[in-house]
Amino acid sequence: MIKGDAAKRKKASWIAGITVFLIGIPSALSFGVLSDVKIFNLSIFDFADYLTSNIALPVGALFISLFIGYQMKRIEVQKEFESGADSGRSLFKL
Repeated sequence: MIKGDAAKRKKASWIAGITVFLIGIPSALSFGVLSDVKIFNLSIFDFADYLTSNIALPVGALFISLFIGYQMKRIEVQKEFESGADSGRSLFKL
């Protein structure tokens, strides 16, 4: 039996996986059965690609930047920059 946080992670993983699978079905079917369905004159697959590439990724980057700038401690960010690459120290100074 799984206890505590591990059970919550397992449940969250299943929910996320099933949700992504269900959302992906129309995209996959847009090459066949749903090829005539258009959203803003784009196929379902093209609309999902546009939404992800041009909306979700830039908004996600903005939120990550705001989180790093306002929530993380400066010393934690510096440690992340310096772990793994020699150029991290000079990049952090920028």
